[in-house]
Amino acid sequence: MNSPSPYNLDLSGLPEALARSVESIVSELIEPSPAGPAAFPTREEWAKAIQDWSESHSNQEATLDDSRESIYAGQGE
Repeated sequence: MNSPSPYNLDLSGLPEALARSVESIVSELIEPSPAGPAAFPTREEWAKAIQDWSESHSNQEATLDDSRESIYAGQGE
């Protein structure tokens, strides 16, 4: 049995499908599947698999204002 992780991920605000994807990726990093690295013998094959996975998902067309002004709005500036 695994011991509880000392880390918590705050995925609030993410769409449900994206939150599930993040949880899946993190769990794979914490406890790799039996296939492990042998599933991708080269970095190029691994990168292609990630690219293919990414392209298989629709673009969310999200707009994000990450300007300094928006990040620090109301912080006394």
